[in-house]
Amino acid sequence: MLDGAPTAEVVREHLERILASSLFRASESLRRLLRYTVEAALAGRGETLKEYTVGVEGLGRPASFDPHQDTIVRAQARKLRERLAAYYATEGSSDTHRIVYRPGSYQPVFTTEQPVPAAAVRTVAVLPFMNLTADGSAGYFCDGLAEELIDLLTRSEGLRVVARTSSFRFRGSEADVREIGQRLGADLLIEGAVRGDSDRYRITVRLLSAADGYEIWASRYDRKLRDILELEAEIAAAIASSLTSGTPPTSSATDPEGALLYIQARYAWNQRTETGLRRALDLYSAATGRDPRAAKAWSGIAECHVILNMHGLARPHDCMPLARKAAQTAVAIDPGLASAWSALAAITILYDRKYEAAEEQFRKALELDPAHATAHHWHATLVFLRSRKMVQALDEMREAERLEPLSAPIANDTGFVLYRDRQFGEAAEQARRTIALHPGFYRSHALLGRIYCAQNRYSDAVRACLKARELAEDGSFLPFLLGTLGYAHASSGNGPAARQILEELLALEQRRAPTGHERALVATALGDFDGALAALKTAFALHAGWMVWVHVEPLFEPLRARGLLTDTSFT
Repeated sequence: MLDGAPTAEVVREHLERILASSLFRASESLRRLLRYTVEAALAGRGETLKEYTVGVEGLGRPASFDPHQDTIVRAQARKLRERLAAYYATEGSSDTHRIVYRPGSYQPVFTTEQPVPAAAVRTVAVLPFMNLTADGSAGYFCDGLAEELIDLLTRSEGLRVVARTSSFRFRGSEADVREIGQRLGADLLIEGAVRGDSDRYRITVRLLSAADGYEIWASRYDRKLRDILELEAEIAAAIASSLTSGTPPTSSATDPEGALLYIQARYAWNQRTETGLRRALDLYSAATGRDPRAAKAWSGIAECHVILNMHGLARPHDCMPLARKAAQTAVAIDPGLASAWSALAAITILYDRKYEAAEEQFRKALELDPAHATAHHWHATLVFLRSRKMVQALDEMREAERLEPLSAPIANDTGFVLYRDRQFGEAAEQARRTIALHPGFYRSHALLGRIYCAQNRYSDAVRACLKARELAEDGSFLPFLLGTLGYAHASSGNGPAARQILEELLALEQRRAPTGHERALVATALGDFDGALAALKTAFALHAGWMVWVHVEPLFEPLRARGLLTDTSFT
């Protein structure tokens, strides 16, 4: 400890440094809590920082806030302690001053200490491997190799690995390595290329410093396709050994043919189209046919069914029991597989409607892999958003964004949460930012249309939905898009167009998946409240996934005002 406690001016300067850090700038609730408690302590009001006061004054809870019923203060205080510890272990490791919260106390303590250098955590981004084969047939192999390297390196101590969704945004990019590193928040980049024919490949791999493009390590491998498992492990071990002193990661897969089926399935899955998802299902199933203990393939089957359900591409009663069986099989084989727990949690809440059990399963997934962006994403939208815990939902979405900064679905669904929290201006800005980064991501155009409906900007809503329909490659999220378009038509007085949308939604339900939630939106805008309620009852009976958000959909306010939709409806 150095002499003297820091002055108020020094504490405030230190506070601003923390708030500007990457760990805090995306979490508005933690920023608010930290600033409130620090300023209260500096003003001599530290003794007043009790749970009720912090909840009402610091976190904006109403005067009726009951700490015994709502544990948000304790939950946020725990997150704040954890986030501060992470800050002082990384970006703030050389800071002389500290803001500390003792366990059980909401009053900060300000200290001046000699910083102890922390072990550096290196951030690695694996870029998509270039496919330089003569016939271009190795696309799945290139992507699968890079993705498996991401998976293996994630298990290396002392490394943080950028998620695939973000790093693969730079496929074919001519951006400078320094720009790529900056955008991904990575100080190391792995790039590679594959040459050869359909049986034998030459793979070159390089590890680069993102600061200056300096080549830290490079190697070349000549392998037959069936040697994929050996190759993945060899490359991952070489890279990990050059960066950390820990035990090199090893693959859990044992069957080369099954491994090839798995990486082909991942390649298809990552297309995020109906054709790709169904192709991935076939390949995952083939992988489990070869090796019934292929836990990752079982988890992939579960994820495919969940996405087909949520995208309106399959009937819940057809796909969700299959999803549950696959997820349970994956968990039984490998209880440490975070993706399996996350998929199981989604199934438990969407189809089984066992909300507390789903919360525990999400917590299990995040305990196993705190960097699992999909678990944070689904935890936010399926648990916190449904239960109106908007602060926690936004925090989880911001964490998912931090882990996958260039993911279009995650960026879009941050806007989705803001919309359902009725922060329409911020939601629209988030949707526009997503569109600017991902112009072809039609879901964000449809979301912007939904937000415009809530703002009574119906002409803008129609234009946004028509743009979304123009960009849509398949039927994914078609019910959401049509429901929004129908609502906008009805609200602007174009009843015939709205009724035509209703007919299209009903035909879609008869052909493929439930659309009652969206038909209820259009009926509400038409003033047919009995029809809206009947459509919601049908959707609930069919276990339509979108019913999980029926209580936080702003456009159903007319139903709430008439007592047709209450907190106890459809639970």
